[in-house]
Amino acid sequence: MRDADDARAHEQDAGNRRRFRRRPMRSTVRISTIDPELDPSSGRSYFRTSHETSVDFSRGGLSLRTRDPMRTGRRVLIEVDGPDGRKVEAVGRVAWVRLDPHNRGEAWIGVGVEFLGGESTALSLIDASLGEAR
Repeated sequence: MRDADDARAHEQDAGNRRRFRRRPMRSTVRISTIDPELDPSSGRSYFRTSHETSVDFSRGGLSLRTRDPMRTGRRVLIEVDGPDGRKVEAVGRVAWVRLDPHNRGEAWIGVGVEFLGGESTALSLIDASLGEAR
């Protein structure tokens, strides 16, 4: 029931800005940077990868909870099991970062990732799992 409550609150926060219907979904998301970051102590380049938990999902993107957010505008590769269980891979952009209003005392941060593209089959899987025709 918490998934549905979180998604409803998220929808209310977003107002009428949503272009696509969102679906509550708790799933592990693998998020990796596409462009390298610089290690401040060594000056060496590295790519960042983490496993996070999604909150909701749509044709336009997903939101997730993390303790270690990436900056807004950062391009990322997303790998997630879609709502129907099939793996979806897409390129995205960190659209927003904010304190999770539902963190209940934990240090969670909400992150919204907008899908920029992906294989047509992956995007079709998203549409099919959400019951949307494209």
